Amino acid sequence: MKKRPNLIRQVLCALVLCGLCGCGVNTTIFNNSTTGQLHPCGIALANLTTAGTSKDCAVAICTYEGENTPGYVFVWKSCKALLNSSQQGTNMPNPDYEITNIADPEAVAFDNAGNLFISSPSNGAIHYISLTKLESSATSSGQSVPTLDASEPGSIDAYYIPSTLSSETSATYADTYSAPRGLTFDQDDGNLYVVMENYTRTYTNPNTPAINSSAVLQIVNPASSSPTINTVSTNFSDADPGTNTGQPNDVAQNCLDISYSHVHQCFFLTDIFNQRLHQLSWPQGQSVTSTKGANLAEPTTAIVLPNGQFCLGVGLSNDPNSQDSIYCTSSDLATNCQLNAFAYNQWNNYVNGTPPSSVRKLDAPTPAAAPQFDVGYFTAWGVEVMPYLNADGKAILHGILVADAPQNKVVSFSTP
Repeated sequence: MKKRPNLIRQVLCALVLCGLCGCGVNTTIFNNSTTGQLHPCGIALANLTTAGTSKDCAVAICTYEGENTPGYVFVWKSCKALLNSSQQGTNMPNPDYEITNIADPEAVAFDNAGNLFISSPSNGAIHYISLTKLESSATSSGQSVPTLDASEPGSIDAYYIPSTLSSETSATYADTYSAPRGLTFDQDDGNLYVVMENYTRTYTNPNTPAINSSAVLQIVNPASSSPTINTVSTNFSDADPGTNTGQPNDVAQNCLDISYSHVHQCFFLTDIFNQRLHQLSWPQGQSVTSTKGANLAEPTTAIVLPNGQFCLGVGLSNDPNSQDSIYCTSSDLATNCQLNAFAYNQWNNYVNGTPPSSVRKLDAPTPAAAPQFDVGYFTAWGVEVMPYLNADGKAILHGILVADAPQNKVVSFSTP
């Protein structure tokens, strides 16, 4: 189905993050515009660790260079290392490690044990490596940064998500999956979750139309060569059935990103096709520590983004005390892009039409100002929330990281 390239192909110009009304701090911390035109796409933060009064965690940023095209995964040992290196005046802060030669590494996620997972949509693969192994295996080989080449045998583990899961066979229909994109780790049940952008149910009866949608898969024992893979959600509700034609029930499509809230024990999922941000939860009474194969439900109506914005990326703080805010990037896929902030406890207000509490515009110059992007594929969608360290070493929340692929940047700023 591969509708993401068709939609993103409309993005013909670059996007620059700027704060409005004087709110927040706007600092570019990653900019390699003169060193290869890489396009940062996904961001992941590991579990918070505390040293004295400071909180910090490892950071991973991947770059998406197009379908079937090798990208990079950069890893810093801490947010502080990332922020400090950005002050050295270089085009790109030096990471502590880098991983090369993974085809279109679009999303990254850490688990509780410090394993880093990387999705590769065109290969249908999930790559993974522990930070400990990365530290011991990466060698400089004449390069300025310790590097691990994923194309070398044994350098990094991977498994492939089959197009058809053996647990889903029927005499009346067949389910197929492709293009793993967004990743998130559920620290409550210990499983990895991946958004399969393309999910199709094809019926044996030729008079029954196929359903094209997206799906969320649960990966049990994700840091093993033979994980168990379960489908946990394929039908997300539409607040306005009938708006979009050509799909039964206007099911969600082109879902690109997912994030899990430990505080509220639910997932947030982006939906480009219906311009929605979905909230998915385990059925009432279902233990969050025993979810193997259970189906996610959507207990509340999805948020419809304002101003014709298509929802791209979503991020939450990984500090349990600060997860009442949800951040998502969105774009009209032409000239306008923005970062939206939602308060969890005001979700129903937004569902009923109240604008988000904070919107920061991501303005774009004309295509002539950035002709290298007229091939499409790239847009700003990665967003995560970090412990933004201030001068006395204490954590103040939130610090927002946004991956601005067209401008070759990752931009940081703090909330007002």
